[in-house]
Amino acid sequence: MNKKQFLIKNGGYTLLEIYKHLAELERFYSLLQDEFSRFIFIQVLSFRIMGHRKVKLPLSVPEYWNAIKRLEEMAEKDNVSEQNALKGAINTLKRFKPQLAISIYHNFADDFASIANMLDELKLGYRFFLGHFSIHHEETVLFASTKERL
Repeated sequence: MNKKQFLIKNGGYTLLEIYKHLAELERFYSLLQDEFSRFIFIQVLSFRIMGHRKVKLPLSVPEYWNAIKRLEEMAEKDNVSEQNALKGAINTLKRFKPQLAISIYHNFADDFASIANMLDELKLGYRFFLGHFSIHHEETVLFASTKERL
């Protein structure tokens, strides 16, 4: 496997491939509505060209990934509800203010409104959006994002 094949297989891009899509990338960049999104665009593009050893994406720090791993292990091991997982993640939420996509249909009576209310009471500046991705009652997702990330 040559270097180009290795890069493409592992998510990297050669400069020639970037150049081939330059017009599309420039248009996408111009569509971005805020400075943070444009910063992330440049960071992700740099990451895809140069790799994880040269470019660190925001939140790509060991503390963040360790916190995420602990939350995933807790939820998997204990079959924890979304609400209880969020309660266990309060310190992580306060520190990193990640964007969230939370299923709120599993336990409708307890989760549908209370998860948004619980997050709002933390006063972290989350704004809430609702999505529904099925013709049935399931697949309702609460999206939460801070103003800086919109």
